[in-house]
Amino acid sequence: MKILCEDIYLVREIRDVNVKGWLYFGYIGRRNQGIRTLLIVNALLTLAAEILLYIKTEDVSNVIRDIFKTAILFNSLVRILYVMRREEDFIQLMKGIESWHQEFKDDNDDMALAILNRLPRYTKFVTAFGLSFGSIGAVASTLTALLWHTHIFPIYVPGFDAFQSPLYEIINLWQSVTMVPFIMSAYILFTNLFISWLIFGIGLLEILCKKFEQMSSASDAERLRNLKYLIRYHKRIIRYGQKLEDLVALISMVELILFTVMLCVLLVFFLISLKIPDAAYRIDWTEAGPETRKCLLILISRSQTALQISAGGIVPMTLETFQALLNATYSYFTMLRSLMAK
Repeated sequence: MKILCEDIYLVREIRDVNVKGWLYFGYIGRRNQGIRTLLIVNALLTLAAEILLYIKTEDVSNVIRDIFKTAILFNSLVRILYVMRREEDFIQLMKGIESWHQEFKDDNDDMALAILNRLPRYTKFVTAFGLSFGSIGAVASTLTALLWHTHIFPIYVPGFDAFQSPLYEIINLWQSVTMVPFIMSAYILFTNLFISWLIFGIGLLEILCKKFEQMSSASDAERLRNLKYLIRYHKRIIRYGQKLEDLVALISMVELILFTVMLCVLLVFFLISLKIPDAAYRIDWTEAGPETRKCLLILISRSQTALQISAGGIVPMTLETFQALLNATYSYFTMLRSLMAK
């Protein structure tokens, strides 16, 4: 496993956080197996306790509020268990990244090396942003739990009142020590590495385009020889993309299902708000006084508009907005493609 810390070019500048993070928590390698077992078993128990809470509770608003945390926890478990199951495949992918760089170095390909040497700057920024964003989210979750007198990951403990002191404080302290590091190491570090691998693939494609541009000044025999080399090079890029897709396909499917379900639950909550006028109208208002009727009329009129989430308080997150976003994205893509073709 020494190669993971010393020889991988792409993650060389960020290995202390990402690859070494996986090594420290025992997700890859043979060290710290106790830490790995503790974190995963604790995450499984927390997930089971969350699901049990949803079964027991009758307050739908609490389920909607906490389902995002459950999705993140489940997603983190899937990610890290998958990494452990396919440890060798992930290691081979990272070793393959190093082999690309070594080949360019052996061939004295200054153009390719210049492009690859630029990549760690982007991956370092991605890592810093991901960890900063995750840390802010962890602090916000902890503060919110304390202010609302709930838990960082709301759970149900059979036979005990989880909100009674000192059990409430013990649970929150335990979750801050175990669950927050687990989410950071399993979810954030995986995302950082995945984006880094994507950036490396983009760099390989950029090198391929540059090499095609360099062929214009070569003789016909040289062009044929270079073209055969570039065909093999492109085939290697395709294999790299296939390996990466193979490693993240299951995780991408899980994320798609989870966040689709979350969106559906949120939309159902908004639709429930449309039932308020009917519920108010069923009140026996015919014998009520003028003031009561006026209040009911105001409530019914105000409830005609469904609750909704907006982006920045400006754009409502509705189906119409989503369709408009798709149309705008395709228009911008077409425009950029036209500009690149010139």
